[in-house]
Amino acid sequence: MADASLVVDGSITARALAVDSVTADQISAGSITGEAFAGELLLGSRITTAEAGQRVEMDTNGLRLYNSADETRVNLPTDPPRTPTSAARCRPTA
Repeated sequence: MADASLVVDGSITARALAVDSVTADQISAGSITGEAFAGELLLGSRITTAEAGQRVEMDTNGLRLYNSADETRVNLPTDPPRTPTSAARCRPTA
C-alpha cells in the first residue's frame, strides 16, 4: 500500500482517471469544461450562453436576449422601477 506522497505533481491527467473515480465535497478550479452538468443548485453571478453575439444572459440585473449584432432584443430587469423592454414584434397567429 502506498500513500499520496508517491504521486508526482502534474502526473494525474483526465486519461488516467476512471469514470466515477473522483468524489469530493468541494472542488476549486479556474475552469471546468464538459458536455453536461447536473445538480440540485447552481449559484453564479452571471450565466451566459456566449461572450458576445447572439446569446442569453442572466445576472443580478435581470434577463437579456441579444441578437448576432450584439443588440439587446429583450431586457427583463430585476429592479422594480426599471421597465422591461423588447425590440421584438409580436404577431397574432391565425
